[in-house]
Order: sequence, then C-alpha cells, then structure tokens
Amino acid sequence: MLYKLSGDEWKEFVLNSQLLQDRTSIRVISALNCIHKLAIAQKECGEILY
Repeated sequence: MLYKLSGDEWKEFVLNSQLLQDRTSIRVISALNCIHKLAIAQKECGEILY
C-alpha cells in the first residue's frame, strides 16, 4: 500500500531533502576549499602535495 502525502507533508519532505543536499554540498565545498588552501600553503613553502 502506498502512503499518500498531503500537500503540506510533501512540501516539508521536499524542503528537508533540499536542506540535506545543501548541507552535503556545503561540506564538500568546504573540504575542497581546505584542500585548495593547503595546496597553496605547501606550494609557498616549496613542498609538493601528493
């Protein structure tokens, strides 16, 4: 049996899904930012990032 969502429940579900995706992408972006900054710092010190 399928459960039918009411309009408000559906909006809440969609909103929660979007927030979850946003949080995930923010984490990915901040991790990439951190790696990028680390690479720049090591480059300035003359080290190579493996």
